[in-house]
Amino acid sequence: MTKALPKKILLAAALCATVLASAQTPIESEGLLVIEVESIDSGSRFTLESSVAGYKGTGYFRGNANMFNIGGVGKLAYPFEIANSSTYQFAFRSRIGEGTSNTDSNDTFIRLVDSEGNPVIPVANQNVTTTGSWYKVYMNHAGDWSHQASNKDNDPHSLSWVLEAGNMYALEMSVRSKNHLVDRLILWDINQYNLANKLTGKQPNEAAFDKLTVSVPPPRDNVIHFGDITVPDEIYIILDAVYEWQAARLEPHNNQSIIGWKHAAFYTGVMDLFHKAGNQKYVDLLSNISVDHNWTMLEVNQALWRHADNHLMGETYINLHIEDGEQDPVQVAHVNSIFNRMIAEPWEGRRLYKWCDALFMSPPVWAQLASLNNDDKYLQELDELWWDATDFLYNTEWNLYYRDGSYIGDVEANGNPVFWSRGNGWVIGGLVRVLNYMREDWTGRQQYIDLFVDMAKRIKDIQMASGGWASSLVYPERFGFETEVSGTSFFVYGLAWGINNGILDKAVYGPVVEKGWLEMNYNLNADGSISNIQTVGKEPQPNDDQVAKREYGYGAFILAGLEMIDYYGDEAVGEWAGFPVYDQDGQNWSDTDSFMGWLEVTASPYVYSQAVDGWIFINEEDAAQTNGSWAYFFKD
Repeated sequence: MTKALPKKILLAAALCATVLASAQTPIESEGLLVIEVESIDSGSRFTLESSVAGYKGTGYFRGNANMFNIGGVGKLAYPFEIANSSTYQFAFRSRIGEGTSNTDSNDTFIRLVDSEGNPVIPVANQNVTTTGSWYKVYMNHAGDWSHQASNKDNDPHSLSWVLEAGNMYALEMSVRSKNHLVDRLILWDINQYNLANKLTGKQPNEAAFDKLTVSVPPPRDNVIHFGDITVPDEIYIILDAVYEWQAARLEPHNNQSIIGWKHAAFYTGVMDLFHKAGNQKYVDLLSNISVDHNWTMLEVNQALWRHADNHLMGETYINLHIEDGEQDPVQVAHVNSIFNRMIAEPWEGRRLYKWCDALFMSPPVWAQLASLNNDDKYLQELDELWWDATDFLYNTEWNLYYRDGSYIGDVEANGNPVFWSRGNGWVIGGLVRVLNYMREDWTGRQQYIDLFVDMAKRIKDIQMASGGWASSLVYPERFGFETEVSGTSFFVYGLAWGINNGILDKAVYGPVVEKGWLEMNYNLNADGSISNIQTVGKEPQPNDDQVAKREYGYGAFILAGLEMIDYYGDEAVGEWAGFPVYDQDGQNWSDTDSFMGWLEVTASPYVYSQAVDGWIFINEEDAAQTNGSWAYFFKD
């Protein structure tokens, strides 16, 4: 079943560097443009705050210097697009931030520039340019927020500009008075609205201004390079393109072999892609790498055998070992020896996994080894390590993990804790993989599920309007509400997995993963490369323009896409031997997972007989009553 997917609208205007911003550009709608100042970073001459009550959005900017005669210091640029040609008047929502005088701490420089960065001259109205092309805009209202925005001293007038449809502009703001608080920037079509006196800019209609809602970017529906992102068969094409791009570029970097964590995170996605799609090329790539490296995990001078980052390759080795019919013990010998040594020479979890990324790198291997060796001692060790590390790094108020101990107590400019997107993505991904490998009846399993649900709710609540998640999770404006794709991919992976496994409510979380998946594909390029994956790091940082040496992000993208295949699978039309049946173009298919994989289900009553180790035909009534075998027939 093919679902219709709308086309993306891309803005083609080329803005100069002074106008560019990382956030998606809002568009004037019905004669209004309302911008929260905190939609971009505060820069050097403004400070983001949220302590003075009554602000809109998530905070306001305070001018932190006096620059009365120099416009442009600490300049901030807010790009936008005009949809309807007209004359637009300006106001800001601001407040005097210190003292009771109406004339102190009450003004900020404003100007408007076109797509080339050239100042646009305001409508002639006795406007006074203070310096260069900058205009002082002030208010004379102490003790409260106000939309008063006047320009000329002692004879106040407003700023307004004639703006043309289809053009890109930017409102620019720079500091003038220390302690002037600015909350919003507003433009309105003077022919449609009477929000303030058109001549003087005085007597604003405060009630009408306060009812305005923030302008949002236009819908950013995805350019589909490889197929419809809502159709499972076409998602495979997308994921294969991502695989091919990255597989052709597996080179050591940052002093790390291609069996280090950066590459091994990609291999987790490739292994799962093999399990789902069955293409031998995926497992051939991994097998060749494993043989070339003698099935060993990294050990630097024998000193880093405990290091969680070096354990991630063990997950691939174990999965390849299980797939291999011969199951040569050499394939898992080094993994077993390292993890057995960790049991024999134990460390506390907060020491062994002292950074939250580690919870993706090492814990899933413990769960795998418990199954591989049929020994719960590995799950017991996992429990002790995981929950001790969690007790150290997990913030129970926010339901998010600090990246490591150095960030505990650290805060962003908006007063919120520092929570790194990919760091928490590693944790949610680690939870999913632990739960995938952990046996269903393990006594401690529910505690992991409870943690997953608590994190999922917070992740849902802090998703940005674009569908992505910011590098700084609870200070998204720090880098202009810019999507960071590796963290976003892990969150989509985790939340979609939760839906597919009946842990999260699809009605609640479905819109979240759909928006996230669309945003991920917005950052997918036509050659299979992915943009806006943060480089290797440990804290919130802005994205760069590189697409290479981000193997972990490609792995996360594939993992998320595989869950979206299940998410977008058609609703079950029946059941076969306890497995859901799906209609695919008039044929019935059932996914039996590890039992027999995908099978075409017919009305013929066959049964799998353990006695003959194969399928035999029997009467339908006998098949339905067969005990301990699998009936191969479709039941409405």
